[in-house]
Amino acid sequence: MDEGSGEAPRATRPSAPGDAQQVTAATPGLLARAVERPVTVLCCVLLVCLFGALSILRLPIQLAPDIAVPTLTVTTRWPGAAPTEVEMEILEEQEDALKGVPGLLVMKSEARAEQGTITLEFEVGTPMEEALVRVSNQLSQVPRYPDAAREPVIATSNNAGPPLAVITIKATSGANVDAYRTWVDKQILPQLERIPGVSGILLIGGRDQEVHVDFDPVALAARGLTIDGVARALQGELRDVSAGDFTLGKRKLLVRTPIAPDAPAELELVVLGASPDGAPILLRDVATVKVGLRKRTSMAMSDDAPSMVLLLWREAGTNVLEVTEALKARVAELDETRFAPEGLELRMISDQTGYINGALELVEQNLILGGALAI
Repeated sequence: MDEGSGEAPRATRPSAPGDAQQVTAATPGLLARAVERPVTVLCCVLLVCLFGALSILRLPIQLAPDIAVPTLTVTTRWPGAAPTEVEMEILEEQEDALKGVPGLLVMKSEARAEQGTITLEFEVGTPMEEALVRVSNQLSQVPRYPDAAREPVIATSNNAGPPLAVITIKATSGANVDAYRTWVDKQILPQLERIPGVSGILLIGGRDQEVHVDFDPVALAARGLTIDGVARALQGELRDVSAGDFTLGKRKLLVRTPIAPDAPAELELVVLGASPDGAPILLRDVATVKVGLRKRTSMAMSDDAPSMVLLLWREAGTNVLEVTEALKARVAELDETRFAPEGLELRMISDQTGYINGALELVEQNLILGGALAI
């Protein structure tokens, strides 16, 4: 004990020379183990590189990540129906059937002339394949649809983001491109929609074909007919009629009988009534039937010439480069085999591959530069 302080001396134990060596030997580091097992470490590194390369090859290539809300669109067409009829006869029935779909967040409906659309938004992360099956099953529970209504079509796109590609259709030899809208809608769009990864197509421009019926008021009055009565008679003829179903083996097939005439000459033979002497009154007796074009509702221009424009959207999670390459090949084939003989040109004028390839080149350059600096 010191004389000037009241503290007692504390006992200390001298450290043994082998203590540090014992601790180090008891807990060898990760680096030491890696040095002791070079073959194992090399195999692990090769496996990591292999799985990393496989993951990169299977990774969808696109300019920006998918951040859109999972969405399904149900479209039902009813030719000749007013928006009010579409809402009451179709949309309300479908809404009652779809409101119980699991994972559904928002349901919006829109009624237009001859068409009703329901947009379904689901929780983020909802598997769209399962949602598609559930929506289809719920729609099959709708009690009935109007006789002239088409089957509902379910699409997995919301068409809210930028289009995958823009395609133009224009004349090359003086052809009237407006007159080809119905042909493009019925013959070309289904072929483009079947390309894997394409979820929706919007056609802008052109004029649909329609049948014009010009009545002779004198002939109507002479036969005691009115325009409303003739219109009702035509509505009864221009529709498909269900013919029931029959069983073929293990399959049950539904049959519909198309009654709508295929040409103006057939439409002229529609019976509107009977004269006092019992002779049938045909449409050609009181009207002239011809094929014409609908009133223009939209217009598209390409190179200062009238044209039609196709906007195409892709399915979420698909590889933009693969879908675009398949689309380019299909467009080139259709242009050569279907459009050139008609005096038309089908051409893709815009897509996302240029931006994506530029971004990929920049990433590759950065990887090479980073690897060189690390070495």
